[in-house]
Amino acid sequence: MISYFVPANSSAGGQPVTAEATFTTGADTITIELENLESNPISVVQNVSGLIFTVSTGQISGTLTSSSALERIVHGDKSFTDGLMVATGWSLATHDSSLSLNVLGTAIGPAHTLLGPPGGTTYAHANGSIAGNRPHNPFLAGMATFVIHAAGVTPGSSISAVTFVFGTTPGANTTGANVPEPESWVLAATAFVGLLSWRRRSSTQKRPRWTNRLENCQDG
Repeated sequence: MISYFVPANSSAGGQPVTAEATFTTGADTITIELENLESNPISVVQNVSGLIFTVSTGQISGTLTSSSALERIVHGDKSFTDGLMVATGWSLATHDSSLSLNVLGTAIGPAHTLLGPPGGTTYAHANGSIAGNRPHNPFLAGMATFVIHAAGVTPGSSISAVTFVFGTTPGANTTGANVPEPESWVLAATAFVGLLSWRRRSSTQKRPRWTNRLENCQDG
């Protein structure tokens, strides 16, 4: 499992953007959790509409076996209404030597782009490309999950060259991602610290016993 983030101070269409994608590889599968982290967006150019990535084991094709996200409508007064968890309607395609998830050009696009969270109880900053925009509504909100079947992927397969796609214009408003430490390393480090702590506590608890025995021997 590894998470990729849009680099700090990134922009698309002149607006700030930030997003996260977490990849988990398994036997012939890639699971992706995609989230738009840009709160109270101004324009639809800040919405995530695609994701491009490279698999270390060379897969450039596969099947999108399932996807889901919460459907959200942003009204003209900038309030919003949440619907049900639905299929995203996104498609999987080959992009050069990479895989690409995209909603643009599908039957449901330009709706179902991934929207960031509101600013409080409304999307107070939203302009007409979000609030009450019929072609762009409904959006997806929260975390969108995708499960891909790609023969040859293993738990050891790694993901690189991640690019986030923003907005509703195909081929525009893309930004790369930086690479943090894999979460598995963090978990291992946490477990190691826990083990050290347990050993120290055990050692501390045992000392009085030996001390008492030594004192008893001296008294005798």
